[in-house]
Amino acid sequence: MGEEVPVKFEQALSGRSTCRATGQKIEKGEWRVGLEVWISGRVATAWMKPLPFLQECCHVEYALNPSSQQGSCRATGAKFVRGDVRFVATAGDPSKKIYLSLAAAGAALRPVLQHVGAVAFRPCQLAGLETLAAEDRASFYQAFEVTQEEAERFDSEHAPPSPPSLDKPTPKGKGKGRAQAAKQADAEQDVQEEQAEEGGEPEAEEKQGQGGGEVEGGVQRPAKRAKLGQRESASKPAGGESQAGGAATSIEEQQMTALERQRAELIARNRERLMALNLPGMAAELLPQQQRKVPAVAQHKGVSRKRLSEVLPRRESSRLRGIAADGSQVHSERQGQVVVVAGEVIRRYASGTMTEEQEPQERHPQDDLPFESNNCGHATDEAFIELLAHAAASANSGAGPGSPRKGGTAPAGGKRGGKGGAAASGGGAMMKAAQMKRLQLAPTDVAKVTKDATTHLAFHPTTDTLIVACADKKGNVGLWHVNEGQYELPAEARPAEPILKQAPASLEATPEEHPAAATSGAVSLETPAAGDNGSGGAFDGVLALNPPHYEYICGLKWAGASGRGASLFTASYDGSLRRLDVEQGVSELVVSSEDAEYSCMDVTSDGRTALLGDNEGAVVLVDTRQAPRPAPGGGALTVHGKKVNTVSIEPLQEQVFATASTDTSIRLWDLRAWGKGAKPLATAGHPQACQAALFAPDGSRRLVSTSFDNTVRVWDGGAAAGLAQRLSIRHDNNTGRWVLPFRAVWTPPADGVIVGSMKRFVDIFDASSGAMLAQLSSEHMTAIASRNAVHPAGLPVLASATNSGRIHVYRH
Repeated sequence: MGEEVPVKFEQALSGRSTCRATGQKIEKGEWRVGLEVWISGRVATAWMKPLPFLQECCHVEYALNPSSQQGSCRATGAKFVRGDVRFVATAGDPSKKIYLSLAAAGAALRPVLQHVGAVAFRPCQLAGLETLAAEDRASFYQAFEVTQEEAERFDSEHAPPSPPSLDKPTPKGKGKGRAQAAKQADAEQDVQEEQAEEGGEPEAEEKQGQGGGEVEGGVQRPAKRAKLGQRESASKPAGGESQAGGAATSIEEQQMTALERQRAELIARNRERLMALNLPGMAAELLPQQQRKVPAVAQHKGVSRKRLSEVLPRRESSRLRGIAADGSQVHSERQGQVVVVAGEVIRRYASGTMTEEQEPQERHPQDDLPFESNNCGHATDEAFIELLAHAAASANSGAGPGSPRKGGTAPAGGKRGGKGGAAASGGGAMMKAAQMKRLQLAPTDVAKVTKDATTHLAFHPTTDTLIVACADKKGNVGLWHVNEGQYELPAEARPAEPILKQAPASLEATPEEHPAAATSGAVSLETPAAGDNGSGGAFDGVLALNPPHYEYICGLKWAGASGRGASLFTASYDGSLRRLDVEQGVSELVVSSEDAEYSCMDVTSDGRTALLGDNEGAVVLVDTRQAPRPAPGGGALTVHGKKVNTVSIEPLQEQVFATASTDTSIRLWDLRAWGKGAKPLATAGHPQACQAALFAPDGSRRLVSTSFDNTVRVWDGGAAAGLAQRLSIRHDNNTGRWVLPFRAVWTPPADGVIVGSMKRFVDIFDASSGAMLAQLSSEHMTAIASRNAVHPAGLPVLASATNSGRIHVYRH
């Protein structure tokens, strides 16, 4: 078989190829490395940039496949045998690979290494070299022309291990034969011990009873028939009686020694005595009954689905009911609404209420909305808004986790009756990623906060107590005071006048149904009347607000008042951006558009500037201090060719922001260069759609991205070359149709990344090495946690949201 070129190295003939390792575009004339692999049912050439190819797609290993087939060299066709060293080159995907011998790999990669240069990459940096034994390393050094000085330095840093073991597992059936041989040897030893106890020597008795055995080389070897004859004579009854005159003994009794037979008789005699006295039955009655351990069940908190109490009539079509068709047809359909065309009149109806008499529904709520819930009364709403106002005033202003609290309440983030957040995190320091394995989920820390799948969630930045805001796919927003019943609002924090100026008219008429607020300052104020939330009972900390949006909420963030969370911003597919002012108790409409479908949102820490991405690949710059208008300030800047999935503002350099798109790319932008013709500061990407790219909270300009290519990657946005990939973690991100796509987030110190798992875990990885640090799970979290949030102040808590709208707060 003639040798073929296993690795191609050439200049790109056009600008249409893409690097399989990084997803970046390969420009025309740029050097590239190609491998012929099986792609989409055919053999094709996969192209990669030289440096990423060497760093991520090449390694050496021992051929230790469980099967007899160990592969063959692509260059020479020679087959590898078990224990050989082989060079492995992949095309970005571990399943698309080729094998080469060390000599063939050194020759094929020599021009690539010369092009990259020893400063950027040296042969000793190839993955897997540290696992080779000394002899195999010598072959590698020779094939890749490694200098003696560099080889000695590498061996001193990485001591050569021993060669791998080439022992194969024991085939089926051989172990059984060995066990039988051992059993037979034990039986022969028992016979010899029995004969020794009777006073005779085994060899002499065998020789006398059986006429002796064969002698070879001065060593007597009794014949096999002699042993069998001895066994038969020992099993015959004394006095020459035949077996017909007594009970036939079993094979086990024939092989038992005299001591074993005596012991068996004693056990049988004792068992008969116990049964005669009925001692086992009496003992069973005296023993305590073992109670079956029942796992703790998380009590229901929060909103619940309303169940119909009446039986509805059977649904029938107009044809079955004898109603003639009116000629109307559905012109277009969108989630949550249907547009019906009847002649030339276009009407928009809410889904499920298709009536001619109904007024057309607006695309989103107009004007300002009062702070009002649909599961509690006015007194609870007033108490909750006062709690938010106090939290915004005190957040990060000196009242930290270690501050004293009234009433002996537990600190935020700490367990009930356990250690507080400050003690758990080392005197106020942020919890490291490696320490998050200590977090646990209690049954009382689970609540259904939104009616539908939770799309976004965020902790309020206050460290006095725990407050979580959540949004779902249907435009609902919920607030959960996790420490409800433990935290008491200080009396001096209660305003002289109520924040909510006027109660709803329905509550003014029947004040006895919703008792007034108590004067103790506690947040748990009332017992909602039956029917308010479908269950009644004491307030459990969950407040379901009247929907501020009608469609999928694409963004949620606490901002304003220098990052103290004075406002809650929410954006939606319905073309609106809202700001909930906790000091005024009003949800203000900041942006209103009849055409745009916003898909993501981010806001600066002071709450003055917002960025909105849409489904067409554009980003809109908004000044939130201005009145709402159809065309937001700043205009639209096209940043991608497809939907913008996330927009992330750098926390310390807020003029820089990053976007991630379905077109697989990640781009950095500068607000100071906003305008037509603006170009990105840097571009990178994945082979498949990128669902998120979020900045690290420490200001290092690192990004963590999540993609459908089953990787979570870390990028350095401050590198001179633009976006440089620092880490790639293999992770199953194929969530399918019914689970929201995963989005990896940073730990508060930015030393780890957190992402959900298809196996109902919460995975925590090291941001430097990619190693798995912890997997959080609990019997109380029974679904996949697609979205996660950490506390911005670094408290030892983690909130995980599922598609059922339930929030699970892990605490230390």
